[in-house]
Amino acid sequence: MGYVFSTIAVALWAFNFIIAVIANNQISAIELSFYRWLVALVILIPWVIKLIPKIDIVISNLKYIVIPAVFGVSIFNTTLYMAAHYTSSFNLSLIGISAPIVVIIINRFVFKAHYSIVLWGGVLTATIGVLMLISKGDVHVLTGLNFSIGDLLMLISALSWGVYTVTLEHKKPTIFTQIEYLALIVVFGFFLLIPAFYWQVSSHGYSQYNSEVFFMILYLGVFPSVVSFYSWNKSIEKIGATQTGATYYFIPVFVFIYSSLLLDEKITYLALVSFVLIFSGLIIIHFTRNTAQKRGI
Repeated sequence: MGYVFSTIAVALWAFNFIIAVIANNQISAIELSFYRWLVALVILIPWVIKLIPKIDIVISNLKYIVIPAVFGVSIFNTTLYMAAHYTSSFNLSLIGISAPIVVIIINRFVFKAHYSIVLWGGVLTATIGVLMLISKGDVHVLTGLNFSIGDLLMLISALSWGVYTVTLEHKKPTIFTQIEYLALIVVFGFFLLIPAFYWQVSSHGYSQYNSEVFFMILYLGVFPSVVSFYSWNKSIEKIGATQTGATYYFIPVFVFIYSSLLLDEKITYLALVSFVLIFSGLIIIHFTRNTAQKRGI
């Protein structure tokens, strides 16, 4: 069931990458992130209100609410949207696949998890599959890349997502349900965005919004924010950060499928081989669960 939750999450997040590229000339990255989480906060208000009597418990667990709020809400999506202003969707996908590897590295060196060579083989297999998919099998596409400030921002985004995912596995306060914990993360993450939003509109004014931007914000606030984050968090609860993080490799797959359906792009033999490699890598990771030894940080 954990993989069902994480697959739902990445299937909805795939549109996040598409919208990031579409919206980069219509609304600033900070405004898009701010309004997205405002919509999510409105949806989660009932759970926020229910938590008011538990304010003492919230304060005592503040550290492990603020950390995922900063990395999962404030930094992750904002830097992704900023990156889309400077780099291509190809580079976004290429650097984005580093997130599952970040999860494994943090687990290994911070929480002393032990991984087998077989698991690393699964990571390598899935990575090769993604590289084949986004480069269309042309190695010159990869060797001829020119990296920019946008790529650095996307790397920060991937690193932030890794920190968020691992924190949820090891440090989620058990006293909160998943939806309560998500509500708290969104509240703190949203308020941390307010200074950046104020600076953006004070320095550059408001973007010119239209109906297309409105519907993009509404989609981002409901699905990639509330539904995907809840599903991702439930997946971590059920199968752990490493296995959940591995499904992030499917984002380029879903982006490719959506492009095929919406833009009439053909699914090639090479794409099918890429899908098989990515799925094989995920299967290997699933069947080589780590023997993590958790310790405090």
